[in-house]
Amino acid sequence: MENVHLRLLLWDIGGQAQFSSMRNIYFKGSQGAIGVYDITKPESLLRLPGWISSLKKATGNIPLVIIGNKKDLEEQRRVSYEDADDLAERLDATHIETSAKEGLNVEDMFMKIAKRCYENALKIENNEI
Repeated sequence: MENVHLRLLLWDIGGQAQFSSMRNIYFKGSQGAIGVYDITKPESLLRLPGWISSLKKATGNIPLVIIGNKKDLEEQRRVSYEDADDLAERLDATHIETSAKEGLNVEDMFMKIAKRCYENALKIENNEI
């Protein structure tokens, strides 16, 4: 992917129920998605499959990266890396943990979704999908 320039347009859509009616509007036309859970809140990981199901109904099978955020709060961790990684594998997603507060793996996260979107676009262009 050397010397390839991509432009990412990102929408930050809350996972809470009050945003559910707006999600489909933002989902349509998406070519990739990032699902975020909080490593200190197991319920945030448990909500991801429902959110991703809604996403896939609106977009089909687009590239997906699942992010475990707040890696800086390791001592408060309540979601194991293995559980989240298992979910990501079942959803055909890439999994990475980040700390937005410390900037840990944030650039890597954007590179992963950009790479998956680029590879998916090439497959579409070559009629491989």
